[in-house]
Amino acid sequence: MGIEKRKFPRVAVNAELEYVKYDRVERNLYITAAKNVSEGGLCLITFERLDPGSEIELKFTLPEIEHSIVANAQVRWVKELLVQQATPIIVFQQGVEFVDISAKDRKIIADYVLSKQS
Repeated sequence: MGIEKRKFPRVAVNAELEYVKYDRVERNLYITAAKNVSEGGLCLITFERLDPGSEIELKFTLPEIEHSIVANAQVRWVKELLVQQATPIIVFQQGVEFVDISAKDRKIIADYVLSKQS
């Protein structure tokens, strides 16, 4: 078993997430899902591969919390997955790090993670 390199503990989450990706002049909005979350970032599942280093805007609500969290994040890693179903599809797990998030939103996430670790 490898050593955990993460700065912040994370927990599994099933949360709908909106992200905005900038393509030169265009601003494209996508709706997807988060797989897990930590005070430092999250893992999202998409049908589109994002380039490591690219920045996106995120907006999501954690289960049981009515406050929408807004953050800018940078893609740190991408993993391609083949989902076996009637017609197999490729999806991408993508780890993003929060690079601009309010102290209030960061605390909401930290408190949520702590409450789910018990």
